[in-house]
Amino acid sequence: VTIQKSYETYIMRLVPSGLPAETDLSVSAYAWTNSGHFLFATRQGALVTLDGTTGAILHAVQSEQPITSIAVTENFVVTSH
Repeated sequence: VTIQKSYETYIMRLVPSGLPAETDLSVSAYAWTNSGHFLFATRQGALVTLDGTTGAILHAVQSEQPITSIAVTENFVVTSH
């Protein structure tokens, strides 16, 4: 038995997606916030925050380089590139 992580299932299929169908979802990093939002970064440098219940896009930004990790603190989101 092999297990393969797939956040594409959560992001695009389990909830009505706020992302365009042609979005490349090569996820490079992800984190859950204390308030239940799901943050993920793509290999193209996008950082997206989804509502953990509805899947709606709450915020999206583009970085100059791909994000390799995300850390969520009480007051901040820290990313490394």
